[in-house]
Amino acid sequence: MDDFFADIDKQIERLGGGWAAYLVRALWDHPMGLDRQLVIDAVLEDALDRGRPVPPSFEGTIQATFQQHNSASNVFRASADSDIFEFVGGKGSGVWGLHRARALAWMAANGRTCDFERRPRAGKPTCAARRSPE
Repeated sequence: MDDFFADIDKQIERLGGGWAAYLVRALWDHPMGLDRQLVIDAVLEDALDRGRPVPPSFEGTIQATFQQHNSASNVFRASADSDIFEFVGGKGSGVWGLHRARALAWMAANGRTCDFERRPRAGKPTCAARRSPE
C-alpha cells in the first residue's frame, strides 16, 4: 500500500475511525472530481478490502462525512477556507471533489506532515507523523 494512503488511514483511525480519510483516498487521483456514486463505491470497496465493518446506513454515513467537511453544506461548522471537500459544478451536481492543499493542511493539523515537493509515486506527496521536538 502506498505510504501516503497508509498515513491518511492511521491518522483518521487515531481521530476516532471516521470516514474522511477514505474519501480523501477515493478523490485524490481525480482533480476534476468524481461522480458521487463512484466515490461511495470506491470507499465501500476500500473499507471491505481492509476488513472494516460498514454501517447499515453506509451511503448516508459517507454523505454526512462529506458534508461535514464541505462549506457548501448546511451542516458545515468551520471557516469556509478550511473545508476539504467540494461539490464540483455546484451543489447538487453529483460530482464530488477534493481540495488537496486543504486536505493536507487538515492532516497536518491533526498530527501528519506532508511535503508537496517529494512525490515518489503517482504524484502523491510524502507524509509522515509529526515529530515532537526533543
